[in-house]
Amino acid sequence: MLRLPTPDTVTRLLSGLLGVKVGVVDNKVDDAKLVVCGVFASAVHHEAAFCLLDIPFGAAAGAALSMMPADVAKEYVKKGKLDEDIRDNCAEVLNVCSRLFTSSDAHRVTLTVKTFHPEPIPAEVKAALAGSQRLNLNLSVDRYGGGALVLIIPG
Repeated sequence: MLRLPTPDTVTRLLSGLLGVKVGVVDNKVDDAKLVVCGVFASAVHHEAAFCLLDIPFGAAAGAALSMMPADVAKEYVKKGKLDEDIRDNCAEVLNVCSRLFTSSDAHRVTLTVKTFHPEPIPAEVKAALAGSQRLNLNLSVDRYGGGALVLIIPG
């Protein structure tokens, strides 16, 4: 059975990946703004876990990953969508987030589906937002801004 990570585990993984300090601001998240989605499968479940991001966190993490100027992330936030160049980076962040879902029975999860605004979040993910185990984090990415990351294990 999968377990959610601690906030500290999330910030350590992301700080190591992005090469800048990532910190938790709070746990306030607006579900309506979660428009980037990763669906993870295990050997047992096609929809074992989900990771959702808002545009500000996707832009900040994507820009930091390839050391783009911080202004690039701010421009994407103004546009309200991520273009292909930063989507690839954001997809890699989602892929690495697979390591955040741990299991007592050694099941691994792999990223199988990615969606980016304006493509809709899958219906099963929207349903899981309402009644599943979830970890809500509003994160800051040093120099790049920040935003929301939500990890979900469907019930």
